[in-house]
Amino acid sequence: MFKLNGSEDDMPLDILVGEALDVYRSIPDNIKIICSYSGGKDSTTMAILLCIAIEKGFVNADRLLFVYADTFLEMPNLHQFAINFLNFINNKYGVQTQIVEPEVKNSFWVRFLGEGTIASNPIARWCVKPLKVKPIKDFFQTQIKENEEYIVAVGIRLDESSTREEKYKDVSAIPEYSCDTQGECFAPLEDEKRAFPLLNWKNCNIWDFLQFNEYSYQFPVEKLREIYLHRDNARYGCWNCTVVGLGSHIVDGRVLGEDFTGLVEWRELQYEYRFAEKSKYPEDWVYILREEGKYKGQYKPSRITVKARKKLLSKLLSIQEEIRSKGHEITLIQDEEIKLIKEWWTKRPDGDIKGRKWKYYHEIQTSLNQFFDEVSN
Repeated sequence: MFKLNGSEDDMPLDILVGEALDVYRSIPDNIKIICSYSGGKDSTTMAILLCIAIEKGFVNADRLLFVYADTFLEMPNLHQFAINFLNFINNKYGVQTQIVEPEVKNSFWVRFLGEGTIASNPIARWCVKPLKVKPIKDFFQTQIKENEEYIVAVGIRLDESSTREEKYKDVSAIPEYSCDTQGECFAPLEDEKRAFPLLNWKNCNIWDFLQFNEYSYQFPVEKLREIYLHRDNARYGCWNCTVVGLGSHIVDGRVLGEDFTGLVEWRELQYEYRFAEKSKYPEDWVYILREEGKYKGQYKPSRITVKARKKLLSKLLSIQEEIRSKGHEITLIQDEEIKLIKEWWTKRPDGDIKGRKWKYYHEIQTSLNQFFDEVSN
């Protein structure tokens, strides 16, 4: 694994840029570099520096592959920027770019509105595996040549979160993968070697680079600056994410534009389907009987009722239609997803009988990933 040495606060930007370029230069010529690109400010900075490394002769363009994981739930404006940026560097530098997507049968909407699975939450962050990890792993298995050596460049920064900064004050303590939670920047791909060119960068360094550094002037980053304009410390993910709290995720009119306020409304609604016991709509949940002797208490929320799923799908489609009526070509949910969702309603009806011992019961605190493996098989 390639990583930087610890740094002092307020390190000059030119030194940080030089160190980042040194990370790329230090990677042996026989090793392929795969850039984990999300379209955000950090991964864009990392990608720009990698392109500059090409210009300086530190790496050859044919060694590079930029991979963008499209979950079907990306922020619309950030998604468009990411696609445009990838097209730009592909045309200018001749680097290979790849977009990976989840199988439609495993999409968030099929599982949430079709199967009736609870919305993702901090305890049960089940969405990462089918939406990001599996598509990336599948891509690696089919596209990486046998015995080909490669390293994944990720835009992890220590100060992205206070927890991460405190945990990894000692740079040597950072594990071989980028962080020990599921979710970001290829984090669950524990076997992959990593490079961290931005490890010591602060948020202000990122913006100094994107706004004032001469390197960034060669790249179309104006739209990115506009997206972050009101929230320069924002961390973007899926627009409907309910893993984090309502106040800590940036989905509002200032970022999306007033035509997309329906997405804010939807996320607030989806938030009520993370835990049945905290929901405003307890009648929308089906309960199951736990196996005797396994757990304390008798019932545990199993899934959302078909009636509630139909209501939610109707709401989502109405938001999509409203946004389209304002002149935006947007697809929040695909026709194929809707077809699979309706098949689930028939294949797995509620039953609505408390006490029935469903085959696929689960404890949401610990077993959602195992649960989905069982269902998929």
